[in-house]
Amino acid sequence: MSDQAERDIDEQLRELDEKETEFTRLCQLESANRVASEIRRLARAERRFIPYVQATFTIMNNAADRLDPQAGREASIEIIGLLESNELARAIEPDLSEQEYEWAVHWYSSCGYDNLAKATAEISGHNSEGIHACVSEGIEVCRRTGKTQCITCFREYATEVHRAADDPDMALHYARMGIAGVNRGPHDRRWAGARDLMEILLARGELAAAVDSASAVIEFADIWHSPIRARLITKARITELAHLIGEPQRWEDQCRQEAPQPGEFLAYELCSDHTQATIECLAGDYASAIKRLSRWDQQLTRRQCFEQWSETRLRLLAAHRMAGNQREFERLADQLQSKSQ
Repeated sequence: MSDQAERDIDEQLRELDEKETEFTRLCQLESANRVASEIRRLARAERRFIPYVQATFTIMNNAADRLDPQAGREASIEIIGLLESNELARAIEPDLSEQEYEWAVHWYSSCGYDNLAKATAEISGHNSEGIHACVSEGIEVCRRTGKTQCITCFREYATEVHRAADDPDMALHYARMGIAGVNRGPHDRRWAGARDLMEILLARGELAAAVDSASAVIEFADIWHSPIRARLITKARITELAHLIGEPQRWEDQCRQEAPQPGEFLAYELCSDHTQATIECLAGDYASAIKRLSRWDQQLTRRQCFEQWSETRLRLLAAHRMAGNQREFERLADQLQSKSQ
């Protein structure tokens, strides 16, 4: 292949990468996924290892917010395999330099294990077989590759593991540790800790304490590595809290963020519909809330999103209980108990 042809391919990959990066920044995740898939196709055909890994990372990293944990799991396993086998990497690019390969190993190995743990937890639950192994192996990989700052990401699993084990006090402890953690650069995880803290307090019915924690969630959203994503999730959760305390306009001016087109950021749409269902229940419109939550209940079942399904089913049960639908409540509760065990 001529030097000009090589440069043309590199330019095409660069343009596609810029497009994907902007889509991801704006939380237009379905669009980002389509571009990443095109980069993967072109990179493999033209024997470019680094663009291939970067595009696979995008598919892996956006899978949770696209409510597609199976895609996240498959991409995670592929990345881990490529970064643990020089031979597999050179099957994509035979002339790959050792320096480029070592750079990819350092930069993406821990992310592979993090996203594998994330997908495993979403599909099977945070106390399922395999989740603890994923976290332990991920921390070890962080140390082995020298990317020790990413250990913070794995420690965050402790919050959800204790929530899943019905130990909210320990979950609160780890959420508060998250707020007290690293406070600079792309590894500033304080928004995640503040979000978890508020959500746990909200689930416990401690509304006054949840209100006290809300300002930190709003503040830290702006310094999260993906601020648009953090603002959107914050907007949905704070709006729900505002309606629960009877002050629907309380944080309206502090939670402004335009949402992407429907279908682009499904995790936000789910969170937003959870909030809307709560508002409908508070207004006594149980039928609308039940219809809204039932639609998600079915969709999350099809997508194998166990964790999101569990929360949605609990909210659906609450709506049926408030509506006085005792028989349907018992039927759905039996399903939840069976699946959770």
